[in-house]
Amino acid sequence: MKAGEGKQTCNKKNDTVSVVTISDAVVDRLTNKMPGMNTVKKVDGAEEDQKWYATLKCMDDYHTNRHGLTEDVFNQTLAALEQSMASATHSAPPCHKQVQEVIRCYRGCHNQTLNCEESVRKFADCVDLKKMEAIAQHKQRRHNQFGIDN
Repeated sequence: MKAGEGKQTCNKKNDTVSVVTISDAVVDRLTNKMPGMNTVKKVDGAEEDQKWYATLKCMDDYHTNRHGLTEDVFNQTLAALEQSMASATHSAPPCHKQVQEVIRCYRGCHNQTLNCEESVRKFADCVDLKKMEAIAQHKQRRHNQFGIDN
């Protein structure tokens, strides 16, 4: 274990909580090495609950800050997502013109849909082109963001 791993400091009490320390205490209890273990000690439930609540709160705060799960990070991510979605919703769907042409052809050639082969081929070509463009854009974003080429 590296220095500092498994330990965290709670800002409110400056208490150090350690999984290793807790585990050692459990081992000592199980092997009866702790003094006074033969006597029954009356424990105030509310006081013990407060102690554990404070310990869990400290661990939760540490985890939240370490993994960037704070409200500020959430709000920044949400704002970025809303901005990207706003720009995406103003664009027309891909191949919209070709879809309209296929629909017009199918309605006009109700019983002879094979006559719409040219419209369907143009639509399929458009879809293939848009797919290749999207893949190229994705690769470019990955390259710019992470330096990944494929």
